[in-house]
Amino acid sequence: MTLLGLRSSTGALSCLSRGPPYVGRARGSSQLRCRSFSSYLVTPKELSIALSKNPPTKISTSPRTIPVCAAWFMPNDPHGRTGLSAFQAARIPTARFFDLDAIKDHDSPYPHMLPTAETFAKALGELGIRKDDDVVVYDTSDLGIFSAPRVSWTLKVFGHHKVFLLNNFRLWMEQGFPTETGSVRQVEATNYPVPVLDSSKVATFDEVKEIAKDFGKEGAEGIQILDARPYGRWAGVDPEPRKGLSSGHIPGSISLPFPELVDPVSKALLPKDELRKIFKAKGVDPAKPIVSTCGTGVTAAIIDAALDEAEYGNSSKTRLYDGSWTEWAQRTQRLAIARLRYNVHELQSKVDQSRTLKPPTKKIFNCIVDGTALTDGVSDIKTWVADRAITITVPLCTLDQLDNLKKGAAQENINAREAIRFFDRAQSGRGKPLVLGVKMQAPTEEYAAWAEVENHLAPEYWPSVDEQVLLSEQDINGTPIPNNPRLSSGIYPADRPTSSTSSTGSLKGSRAALASTNPRSTPQRKDPRGADTATNGHRRGGSTSVVGVPHSMQSLLNCVLWRMHSEAFSSDEMGSFLLVTNDLETMSWAQKFDISVKRLDQLDQAIRREEADYKSRLSLFEKGKSAGGSQDDEADEHPVLRSRAPASPKKGTRPTMRIRDDGFTVLNPPSPRTVISPNSFSRGTELKYPDLNDNFVPRGPMDPNSFGRNPYPFKRPEEDNFVLKSGIPREASRGKGKLWEP
Repeated sequence: MTLLGLRSSTGALSCLSRGPPYVGRARGSSQLRCRSFSSYLVTPKELSIALSKNPPTKISTSPRTIPVCAAWFMPNDPHGRTGLSAFQAARIPTARFFDLDAIKDHDSPYPHMLPTAETFAKALGELGIRKDDDVVVYDTSDLGIFSAPRVSWTLKVFGHHKVFLLNNFRLWMEQGFPTETGSVRQVEATNYPVPVLDSSKVATFDEVKEIAKDFGKEGAEGIQILDARPYGRWAGVDPEPRKGLSSGHIPGSISLPFPELVDPVSKALLPKDELRKIFKAKGVDPAKPIVSTCGTGVTAAIIDAALDEAEYGNSSKTRLYDGSWTEWAQRTQRLAIARLRYNVHELQSKVDQSRTLKPPTKKIFNCIVDGTALTDGVSDIKTWVADRAITITVPLCTLDQLDNLKKGAAQENINAREAIRFFDRAQSGRGKPLVLGVKMQAPTEEYAAWAEVENHLAPEYWPSVDEQVLLSEQDINGTPIPNNPRLSSGIYPADRPTSSTSSTGSLKGSRAALASTNPRSTPQRKDPRGADTATNGHRRGGSTSVVGVPHSMQSLLNCVLWRMHSEAFSSDEMGSFLLVTNDLETMSWAQKFDISVKRLDQLDQAIRREEADYKSRLSLFEKGKSAGGSQDDEADEHPVLRSRAPASPKKGTRPTMRIRDDGFTVLNPPSPRTVISPNSFSRGTELKYPDLNDNFVPRGPMDPNSFGRNPYPFKRPEEDNFVLKSGIPREASRGKGKLWEP
């Protein structure tokens, strides 16, 4: 007896007894899979025959036929019906109940996201389903085809391909097939293996967002989004059934309400030919990929089932958006609110500029971080981002560094793993609140050629012709470069001079040659191997650095300099980026490219200073606002806010130069013309400066016993002592300037 005959003798329907076997469209495979039914859609009669020949008994070792009820109602159902109550009211004998509200991802904020593989395996084991059982999913008689396609799609993406759809339970009851009522009976649990999710059949939010961005663009893939919700909700004129959720549609999506795909009387899925006509009428191109969506991902599976039944399009390019409109509306609404708040803030700032009292704003540092900054201080960086003290951009090379360090028990490995988790939450939007201060570098946000990066090197660091030849020979032959601080890592060791006499002389003597080798001014130069190079001094097809930048730093410097000089950013953002690193070699090279760079401790000090300055300005603003005065009236009362420079000397107070008759240049006396005599105890006595002329001669040696320091180096020959206004000679009043002795 053959295997086929043996199976028929045990009661199962053979592939040949039901005509041609059901050929699955999934995955684009051409291999025929032998099933118990001829099609994905099962009629009530076919299910009745299968149940009579292969019932779900405990002792059966052959694949059994198990009906599964997937009854589910909308949250705003006018009659307050639930799936469990409908299952208890009428069901197919031996049926099991699949609760859509229970078998899902409970950690997700969205209603019906796919469960984890472990949750799925546990649920099917509790329902008494085996891996090789034929599962036939059906809906309620009230709604017809509605939620059952979602359950059958869930089984398919988790690898249970022997799943079918009853078309439908209303016809089952109308045609007189048996039903039962009452509470759910207990079934013997099975050990269902943990499956692997087929992610190629599931579309994520980020993927749909890219599809919406590319809609209508020339050269785009042209992925089609089909929306199964009613037209009013798609158009935004009818409300959503969930409170607080706005209606509308994903940009570029096509409205295809699922009632158009079912019979209005029997609520069964339409025949294949009619389904194909509907898809063509909606303008769906079978040659392009298709993504189905709805409110929460339930009725979107009806479109997927209709495409499968009509054999319309390539099933390997058909996906279902799991979060659907609920996820899209909530996530884009948060982004829209954040954008609106930002726009309101910008508008308020412009309005305040026209007023005398302007509210202070806190400076936000736009930082680009490398791996050393994150592994040394990821906790501080997370705190600063949460406090909106900084925004960070993470280059791709930094992510590679973190990925290489994530394994291990050292502190830097722990920090690397924490940084990766932080970036994942920031980009997925699962953090509370949504992190807006973190941005990842896109693959296109860098210069295509390294030579474009070297164009931004400060001129004083460009090597001479001989130094460039040395670098090229080192790259070709692998020979080490002689110790030259301008060609090395950029850090000068303490025990080595920065340059030798010969090298210094060669550098100074090659200043003219340096200008001739600058890529901004040289049209073309020769490679040491004889090959022509482009005008930027960079060999074609490689990333060798003309100035000796290590390969490990080129990606980081490329990202920073692109953001500093790219036209994609506004004038306020250009040049405002700050590189944060704890690596001294990286800091040295960044300074050579005129990049603002700080260590973590320096950034911490800058943030603290800005915070103190902001609080001072805010306090002064509130004080001026309550007094009704101007902010500038009291600017000098706080040392942090003192912006006025000290008063400059009045005109005429600074000494001027004049040329004497003998050709010597001397200083004119400064203003004022009269000063107090330094040798007088009387502070009201004034002396005039003597006129500086050719008759003045230097005084003799200063008396060592005198404390008098006459500021005038000249005196008139005929005048030995100055006479005070009182007529008393200075010597008589002061004891000739000597120290008084008792």
